[in-house]
Amino acid sequence: MASPRTARPGSLRSMLEALAALFFTRAELMRIEADEQQERLVANIMLLAGALILFFAALISLLLFVMLVLPPSARVLAAGLFTLGFFLTAFSLLLLLKRRMAHAPKAFALTLAEVKKDWHAVSGKEHS
Repeated sequence: MASPRTARPGSLRSMLEALAALFFTRAELMRIEADEQQERLVANIMLLAGALILFFAALISLLLFVMLVLPPSARVLAAGLFTLGFFLTAFSLLLLLKRRMAHAPKAFALTLAEVKKDWHAVSGKEHS
């Protein structure tokens, strides 16, 4: 029974085998990060959907309660104030979302950093 050929250390074959192993390790790291991103996204979307449904139900109930409690002469003013409040709140939340998305870490940042380190280590270049 013949044993598989092993490459001598420092040979081209051993370097290619090391690069291939490194590539597959980084590909696996990227796959794991993608799975984590997907799980996190699905969980956040489910939480958001539930929260939005309950929030809108509560908001409608509050509006109906206020409109029923107020005298007819004040209902128009209350409806206008509620509308203005909703608009300003929605606008501020959109600005907050825009800021958060601008400062969010890039997807696969860890994997790309590791690949850059690997490249610099293999190429012999210094990295900063």
